[in-house]
Amino acid sequence: MDCGEKERQINRKSEGWQKEIRKEKKNDVDGIDNTEKKNDRNDSSRLVAAAAAVVVVVVVVVVVVVVVVVVVVVVVVVTIAIAIYLKNA
Repeated sequence: MDCGEKERQINRKSEGWQKEIRKEKKNDVDGIDNTEKKNDRNDSSRLVAAAAAVVVVVVVVVVVVVVVVVVVVVVVVVTIAIAIYLKNA
């Protein structure tokens, strides 16, 4: 192994260490771990998604109930109208 090869190995090792140090600094800003921040963000986005799903389910249930009520009212009104028509005939 010549001097140049040994120097390249040392440079590669120091580059690796520098990358690790940069990664650690990136993850630890003001003593707060960024992975923790990301997890909080994931939790809040899950919460928002769950809330949106609940809203969608509630809206669908309300629409179905309204449609059923309208159909029942129409059937009752038509039945009464037919009964009155047949009574008068």
